[in-house]
Amino acid sequence: MSEIEAFIAKLPKVELHLHIEGTFEPELMLEIAERNGLPAPFPSVEAAHRAYRFDDLQSFLDLYYRGMNVLLKAEDFRDLALAYFARAHADNVRHAELFFDPQAHTDRGVALDSVFEGIAEGSAPGFTRGKVRDILDLGDRLLISTSDRISAFDVVLSTIPCKGEVLNGLSNHWFGCTGDIIANHIEEKVSPRSVIVKKCDVLPVEVVVRGYLTGSAWRDYEAGKGVSGIQLPAGMRFNQRFDT
Repeated sequence: MSEIEAFIAKLPKVELHLHIEGTFEPELMLEIAERNGLPAPFPSVEAAHRAYRFDDLQSFLDLYYRGMNVLLKAEDFRDLALAYFARAHADNVRHAELFFDPQAHTDRGVALDSVFEGIAEGSAPGFTRGKVRDILDLGDRLLISTSDRISAFDVVLSTIPCKGEVLNGLSNHWFGCTGDIIANHIEEKVSPRSVIVKKCDVLPVEVVVRGYLTGSAWRDYEAGKGVSGIQLPAGMRFNQRFDT
C-alpha cells in the first residue's frame, strides 16, 4: 500500500445511498448459492472477481441482479449485512445511508419479511427475534415491532397479512384504556406495527387462560405435575375441555 493509499484508508468516510445488494462480494455470493442449492452465478471465485471489474453502469447492473438471485432467506440477508458492516468497519466508514431493492426480491417470490428480518439482524447487535415480536435495543429504550408471524406451542407456523398491525393496535388500545389506572411502558407509536417503549424491570408473572388440556399443560399433566399450580383429577384425556 502506497503512502497516499494508507492515508486514504485511515480517513473517516461516509457512504450515501448505498444499495446493500451492490456490496455482495464473490466469496459470499458463491457460498450462499451453494447453501441454497442454486447454480453458482460464476464458475469460480476468480471468475467472479474478474466480472467485478465493470467499466460502465450496465455491466454493474448485470452483476448486481445476477448476484441478487441467490438471496432467498433471512439468513442470506443477515450474512450480506454482516459482511458489509465488517468491511465498512475495516474501511473506517462512520456513516452509511443504507438502502435495499424490495421489488427485485418480491418479484422473485422472496418474502419481504425475510429481507427486513435478515438485514435488521445483521445490522443491529441489539436485535432479538421472538415468536411474534422483534425487539431492537436503543439504549434506554426499546423498539418493539409486531410481525405477521403466527405461532402455536412455541413453533412459528406461518404468517397472516396485517396480523401484526391488528395485534399491535389491540395492545395500544388497552394500554390507552388502562393508562389512568397504572403507568405502562409505551412512549411513542412509530408505525401501525411498531412502538418505542421504556425499558422496565420484568415481573416474572404470567397469566395463562386455558380452556383445554393441551400443549405444555398436557405435558405437565402426563408427568404427574400440577398445571399452573393446580392438581387436576386423574384420568383426563388429551385436549379434554376443562369444567367451568
